Amino acid sequence: MSLKAQTEILSKLGNLGESIPGLSPGPIIDKLAKESEEIKTITDSIDTEVEEEIERAKRSEDKTKSEEERKAERDQKIKESRKKADAQKKKIIDSFKKNIKGIVEEKITVIKQNYKVFKDSIDSIPPDVTALISNIALPPAITAPPGAPNPLYAINLAKQGKNTLGRTLNAAIVAFTEVLKAANAIKFEIPQFILSLFEKISIVNNVISSIPI
Repeated sequence: MSLKAQTEILSKLGNLGESIPGLSPGPIIDKLAKESEEIKTITDSIDTEVEEEIERAKRSEDKTKSEEERKAERDQKIKESRKKADAQKKKIIDSFKKNIKGIVEEKITVIKQNYKVFKDSIDSIPPDVTALISNIALPPAITAPPGAPNPLYAINLAKQGKNTLGRTLNAAIVAFTEVLKAANAIKFEIPQFILSLFEKISIVNNVISSIPI
């Protein structure tokens, strides 16, 4: 499979995830470029070079010309130098943004997909526990006359259900870990309402522990 095809599939998978406010490539890429120490070092170097070029131009001014003429030439030189510097900085920033675009989009997909896994898992566990506890009291099969509840059946059902729900909770924790790792990688601040969902983990764990076994 080509890299282009893989990228297209990744993009489609991202659309299947859970959307999050502010989680879009443009603003994140702009922020990363603005906060990049690498870019800052390069642009500072360009600015320093421009100032040195301007100083050299001042020292080499034609003293036979009037102050007004020298000032006009000096201003033109400063304007040209800074315009050139701005073009260089823009080229560097645009190149940086282009290079990180794929990484940012990949991390966004990871965040959206794993947030959906986490959210769906956490939301599903309490009603699943309620249903499981209700089913424990039911007989394993319909008989005539109706059979009485089977203690061994109830224990096995509770054990299986508890193990399944425990795995669901573990998957939710792993998914949330992936959300945090991907968000940190692109310096995306996770909204508070999502962070609050993480607090449900201890509650859900207690709910699972309440299953009689």
